[in-house]
Amino acid sequence: MELDSALPERGRPADQLWSELDQLQAGDVNWRAGRVQGYVYWAGEDLLDVSKEAYRRFFSSSPLNPKLFPSTRALEESIVAMSSRLLSGSASCGVVTSGGTESNFLAVLAAREQARTERPSISYPEIVIPATGHPSFNKAAHLLGLRVVRVPVTSSFAADPDGMRRAVTSNTVLLVASAPSYTHGVLDPVGEVAAIGAASGIPVHVDACVGGFVLPFLAQLGTSVPDWDFRLPGVTTISADLHKHGYTARGTSVLLHGTAGRDRLHSFEFADWPNGRYFTRVFGGSRPGGVLASAWAVMNHLGAEGYRRVVAESMRLTQRLQAGIVAIADLEILGRPIMNKFGYRSRALDITAVADGLEAAGWAVGRQARPPAINAHVLPVHKDSIDQYLADLASAVDDVVSGRRTTAGKEAAYN
Repeated sequence: MELDSALPERGRPADQLWSELDQLQAGDVNWRAGRVQGYVYWAGEDLLDVSKEAYRRFFSSSPLNPKLFPSTRALEESIVAMSSRLLSGSASCGVVTSGGTESNFLAVLAAREQARTERPSISYPEIVIPATGHPSFNKAAHLLGLRVVRVPVTSSFAADPDGMRRAVTSNTVLLVASAPSYTHGVLDPVGEVAAIGAASGIPVHVDACVGGFVLPFLAQLGTSVPDWDFRLPGVTTISADLHKHGYTARGTSVLLHGTAGRDRLHSFEFADWPNGRYFTRVFGGSRPGGVLASAWAVMNHLGAEGYRRVVAESMRLTQRLQAGIVAIADLEILGRPIMNKFGYRSRALDITAVADGLEAAGWAVGRQARPPAINAHVLPVHKDSIDQYLADLASAVDDVVSGRRTTAGKEAAYN
């Protein structure tokens, strides 16, 4: 559907606009039918309604000026404190950001600024990160003038601490581990990476944008989860996305620090202009107060018991999906994923052609490039779609085995 390119001379009635927006959205993926894994995080219409109503009440509020909107400061402090305690932090120091990319960006910025103060001889600071680390670190490094050293992972797709240790030089200002990696859902050996940082005085950032609001509740449910958070000496910062498994409004993440006051390293202050002092602790200026209200409301509405319930359901569905996948000949799960995100591949079949078959059956498929694989991210919304997914997957595999579907001569697309 093509939209008008010019501002209309006369405004149009609201009902016409709603009709046009509905038509526009009709071409989007039907996520409520469980046809997409990831991207949209949903744990029930009642929770979505709470998020929307809280956002609506703070729609016009902005935390840029807490003197005008002290409520937004109170909301942010509460969100940071709850998140910090959940991740074993004793110092409630951190910020609410627009997403995992900004959280990781600020962690990199803080590490660079710390190095400028403590190690001024560094001329070209470096980040050491597993090959599976999120691209946002390269994006941050590009903008901030750092070099990224990506270290190959192990055969189980986890970070290789020995390889990361060898990659450390006098220019290293930050080590990164994932909890878990976005690609394979594998939890890096954060304890070993943190030990490298603690021994060398290098900050360690844990990218828990995917797992920050799953792993603590998974442990509370009795699953054995290796220590990965602020319990580990050496862990300096943690990023965790509330708009993923926190189930809050889109555009909400937290960056948490293990030391009080460390957020000053990514703060910006400027007073040499007519309006006087300008101060922010995040990349953006004006921020929507609605995301703060949404996050606070959802966290308090669910509570720890609610999060445990959602995580338990997600893991039950994950185990059901994994069992169905490995029951299909020549398919296997990548590595040892610990939560409701994982990848699967085939050593014998063209998995790209299998993915094409799933898409032809109406599924939005996450593709992985190295190794070629299909990504799965299981949520409560998939409760009624798993059986159909497995049936269509088996059919797609049969088409590839029989030669009815092939990618020969086509360029594979990944996301």
